[in-house]
Amino acid sequence: MIVSSAKYDTQTSFRRNVVWAVRSTRRTQRGMLERAVGVYTETPLPKESPEMATRSGHRLVASVFLLAGAVLLAGSLFLPWYSYSSTVMDGASCVAGTHNYTYYLGLPSWNGTVRGVPWCTIAYEEQSYDHAGLPSTGVVAATTLGIVVTAAAAGLLGGALGVAFRGRARWTNPALALAVVAAILGVAGPELYAVWLPVAYSNDVGGCSGGMCSSFTGSTGGGNGSVIWGPSIGWYLSVLACVVFFIGTLILFLYRRDPPEPVPLGAPEPVASPA
Repeated sequence: MIVSSAKYDTQTSFRRNVVWAVRSTRRTQRGMLERAVGVYTETPLPKESPEMATRSGHRLVASVFLLAGAVLLAGSLFLPWYSYSSTVMDGASCVAGTHNYTYYLGLPSWNGTVRGVPWCTIAYEEQSYDHAGLPSTGVVAATTLGIVVTAAAAGLLGGALGVAFRGRARWTNPALALAVVAAILGVAGPELYAVWLPVAYSNDVGGCSGGMCSSFTGSTGGGNGSVIWGPSIGWYLSVLACVVFFIGTLILFLYRRDPPEPVPLGAPEPVASPA
């Protein structure tokens, strides 16, 4: 009887220890889970600070500017970038009247990039730069097209990243890099077109010393007529896109980082290390 009682007490004590260990493990796991989800009342999870919400809002505004710049650049591809208008008063000549030409971006072989009324005719024509005898001017149009398309794509992707991840600072740097690319190429497109076009047109025409051959924009006039040449709505739209890109890039740069994280409520004060 004495042996049986001792054996029974040993088994009972072992079972109690096992039950206590299981319950302690469960309490520990439950406490860890409560801390993970922020339920533990002494250390709740910090909420988004007003400064963080402000920075997220500014990133959203910057991203909208980038998307708007991309849309403006895309729209400029369907509009003329340059125009030439000549008015001749000599009624005895076949060139009498007003002749307008508009020039679009595109490859030199694309039909419809040069549009207008040729001399000594009243028929409106759409032709390519190669067909119009302007191969060098067509190279300028094609190069500018590539730059503008790349700038629009960078602005679109950067704006999309900024909108989708405006609350995460680590995604702001990729969006900012794309915004910088869009802004730089956005300036390079219309600037290159303005500088290179007169030189290319002079090479195509040959023996030309005035008008489109010497300047990007201007006019001449006299008793026998007038000539006006210069950028058209597509070029001006691309310049506006550059301004929009730079505004978006600047805002994104200023608010690219998150503010310091707030200290959780109930967290112990940091203890200074002994000297």
